[in-house]
Amino acid sequence: LRPLVEEKSVDWHEYIVGENWNGEAKIGIRDASHKTIFYGDGGQICIYDLKNDLGEQNDIAAKHPKIAKEMETIISELE
Repeated sequence: LRPLVEEKSVDWHEYIVGENWNGEAKIGIRDASHKTIFYGDGGQICIYDLKNDLGEQNDIAAKHPKIAKEMETIISELE
């Protein structure tokens, strides 16, 4: 939300963001290919490939650190 408050231009339609599901501290962001969940406890990140894993059963964050870093950057820009 920081860019909105600071009146910076952000393409909000490019991402879907949600916060705090089921009473747990977490933030999720989704783009056309991936869903990323950031857990507040210890900073765990889970990434799911939405094109090949619709059931979100396989966390690919460890296998794809570049995607994890890109998603972290997006979240920090939106906060």
